[in-house]
Amino acid sequence: MRFLRGGPAGLERPAVLGTDGTPRDLSRLTSDIDGRFLSGGGVERARAGSRASPWYS
Repeated sequence: MRFLRGGPAGLERPAVLGTDGTPRDLSRLTSDIDGRFLSGGGVERARAGSRASPWYS
């Protein structure tokens, strides 16, 4: 699982790179990929993917 931030500098959104190479928006789950997200079950929620939507520019 690869986490990333995408978007213009200063306006980045959290995302995860899907197995198909498509970035998935995680902004509904968290405002940032940080220690709080990672230690609070964020990886499991991101893995579930049910709330992660495709990233559209």
